[in-house]
Amino acid sequence: MRMFRQYRNGETRMVIPQIEQEGVLLMVSNLDSSVIFKAVGGDDAAQERLLLVCRPLIRIAANRHLDRFLRQRCDASDVVQMTCMDAHAALPSFRGRSYPELLCWLQTILERNIWKIREEHMGMKRDVRRETRIEDSLSGLSFVWTSAGQGESSPASKLIVGEAALCVAAALEQLPAEFRSVLEMRFLEGMKLAEIASRQDVSPGCVAGRLRRGLALLHEQLPASMVADLGEPHA
Repeated sequence: MRMFRQYRNGETRMVIPQIEQEGVLLMVSNLDSSVIFKAVGGDDAAQERLLLVCRPLIRIAANRHLDRFLRQRCDASDVVQMTCMDAHAALPSFRGRSYPELLCWLQTILERNIWKIREEHMGMKRDVRRETRIEDSLSGLSFVWTSAGQGESSPASKLIVGEAALCVAAALEQLPAEFRSVLEMRFLEGMKLAEIASRQDVSPGCVAGRLRRGLALLHEQLPASMVADLGEPHA
């Protein structure tokens, strides 16, 4: 398939082409169950479309689940790669009919891969009860967006799920790295300005400027109905 590339060292990796940001968001807005049926039936174009749309959200969800210890031993991109490969291989067995069901299914695959990494690096055995609690608390692949509002002391958190999660993740993926990184550290990881400035070795004022500009760019890409959930474009 064109989604896969074989390297000289024998490694096979999934390669999903980049497209213009308008294309990603248009694909998300035009999703319907027929794409799932075609992908499950082995249609290459439908499978590529599904993975292209879901990959940014898988990346954000992977970052959400990887703790500091695991981040030092593996890269989130490797977890995303594993999850996409496993999802592609298992698509014929997917029995869902909707995108919420697909996101729950992908969440399960992602968590399974993270547990594999935990077992490899930490010797931790899978706890089915703990995994069930995690899955019950999420609506499939999702993330928490913490809006700082007008002050550091009263953040407001919102669970972003479904089509909104796909759209926001796709829009973030298309931002320049300098803006995407500060937005994710601030609103997904809940870091303060000083912490972001220290990590990026820039001034807090520089971080604040990137946040304002990044939020403005993000808002330009999203439907008005989703923008309200993300807060105003200020630091």
